[in-house]
Amino acid sequence: MGCNKKPIYLDQQFNDFDRFAESVQGWDLDFRQLDSGRGSYHLKQLETDAVLITKALFNRMLEQKGGSPPLTWTFAILEPSSPEVVFRGLRVSHQLMMIYPPGAEIDATSTPGFNVLTLSIPMTIVQRWNQFVRIDGSPGIPPHCM
Repeated sequence: MGCNKKPIYLDQQFNDFDRFAESVQGWDLDFRQLDSGRGSYHLKQLETDAVLITKALFNRMLEQKGGSPPLTWTFAILEPSSPEVVFRGLRVSHQLMMIYPPGAEIDATSTPGFNVLTLSIPMTIVQRWNQFVRIDGSPGIPPHCM
């Protein structure tokens, strides 16, 4: 992973879930709408060599299946305005973090107003960082363009 990849930025509103799913970078989405009504999906993403940041807002109840970005650790938090989500059978509020290890499957049910922010970090970046953390836990000097 080098420092040459040009960042990709996306900020779009969708009324069609299939178009939304096609536009999402990195994620393998297999969502199903559980309530009736017109969908509205807002997506923001920033992708660089070192990170994929995703913000999504849905106005429908969705069963969320599929997969998180491959070969990454993904951390997800709900915005304070977001209702709770059922994540792997547990109710999760904005006060808790959801963690997807590399290769993890999505298993969640969200209600209208679902508003999430995710941070996906490639395993290679995490491994490189680990090489530069001292045994005592203090950071060493990380390589350029982590």
